[in-house]
Amino acid sequence: METSEETRFPNCDTEEIQFLGQIQPSGYLIQADRQEQRIRYVSANAGELGAWSATDLLGRPLEELFTPSLWEDVQALKEGGQLFLHRDELFPSLSGFLQKHEHWILLELEAALPSSPTHDSSKALAKLMLCEHEEALMNCYVEQASELLGLDRVMLYRFEPDHSGVVTAEVNHSQEQDYLHLRFPAGDIPQNARKLYLQNPLRLIRDVEQDPLPVLRQEGWPAPDLSHSLLRAVAPVHRQYLRNMKVRAALSMPIQLKEGELYALLSAHHAQPLQLDSDRRILLQELTENFRFQLRHLNSQARMKFMDFRANRIQWLAQQLLDQLIDGDPASLEQELLDMCQASGLIIQFQEKLFQLGLCPETSFLERLQEQLDQSAPFGTYVTDSCAALHSGLAPHAEQASGLMAAWSHGRQQAGRQLALYWVKPEQVREVDWGGKPPDGDNEVKLAPRRSFQKWRQAMYQHSSPWSEQERFAASTLMLAWQKLPGLT
Repeated sequence: METSEETRFPNCDTEEIQFLGQIQPSGYLIQADRQEQRIRYVSANAGELGAWSATDLLGRPLEELFTPSLWEDVQALKEGGQLFLHRDELFPSLSGFLQKHEHWILLELEAALPSSPTHDSSKALAKLMLCEHEEALMNCYVEQASELLGLDRVMLYRFEPDHSGVVTAEVNHSQEQDYLHLRFPAGDIPQNARKLYLQNPLRLIRDVEQDPLPVLRQEGWPAPDLSHSLLRAVAPVHRQYLRNMKVRAALSMPIQLKEGELYALLSAHHAQPLQLDSDRRILLQELTENFRFQLRHLNSQARMKFMDFRANRIQWLAQQLLDQLIDGDPASLEQELLDMCQASGLIIQFQEKLFQLGLCPETSFLERLQEQLDQSAPFGTYVTDSCAALHSGLAPHAEQASGLMAAWSHGRQQAGRQLALYWVKPEQVREVDWGGKPPDGDNEVKLAPRRSFQKWRQAMYQHSSPWSEQERFAASTLMLAWQKLPGLT
């Protein structure tokens, strides 16, 4: 009987791939507990390293593998730190990394590779610094990464608020189709995989055709947590996914603009097995850090320009809003309040009073919306370009309120809150180019390795135009100015 890919790869979005207990066979893994510093886990090939078999290594002091001076470096390493081990420093012809985390010390080794040709990192940095716009910066970063890596395809894959992703820059030397500007559903990078990207500076898949090696554990110890492992094996579904893309090896480097928030991935594909020497790994990390710094700088500049232009006006607007809400009629501020966020309507909740400016949905919309926000966003702000995605009960209001940007001055469930603002945008049907037809239904439910990545165009309903960074900043600035007004308690 034939089995569908959905049957062969079940529950991919919730599968805890860090506990599969396997590594890629290109290296060696040894993991010790922090408390006793004894080896609890080893890859099945660890017996190749020296005097002990893989099973004999289990339970031995980790210190026995190190010279006294090198062990001092291990002891001095702080939690979250990483120690690079040069060729022959620990074992002949091997280099690697040692990481120290809350409960574990993780040692991973691979065959030491010859140094790559010198890459002028200062020249690459200078090019990044000359970029004055976000699009130019993204293209420059990908071009420099492609030059450094020499792989078939290098892309910048930026995450959208719904966790789908868009290829915003690409250098493609392969014979396969371009992915530039194509969008991929959230299920292509499941939730658990996105979490692991936040814990790893680099993800390298050397060869999808190589079978993984098991990790052995000392009796009585749980399955190994390989969340931080550079050698962690590839989930079966992802191996097939890459095969369907005609990719043999892949590299991903996560990019965070805010701590704990995955902004994008630098993603590279290659049609042959991949080995990446330590020099290029370090240079790629430096290049990525410089890109991240410059992108944050450009965003900060845009915010500062906006603040210089609007800050005083917004301060004045906050005071005028308070005065007119107390008087019971903020209608004279309608146009300015709508224009600042490019919204078509604004619902204002001030203490026990409700005001509507512009084109607003029926009051049942706000009642249902508040139920959902109390559960999903009890503090601060909430932004979406699809209220229907927040709850199906909001879909009937899509014509006037597909998009929502909400801000409030106190906890939403706090009885004494003073102000809540709900800007809305109408439905704007738009076309999205996907890299292959996305799955029907919930974008996150199942991941099956899709067979086609050809451009597939879809009309998107019950969505508004996106809220820009400046519009979001305007809303938060107004709320901050409100909270600083004298006399508010």
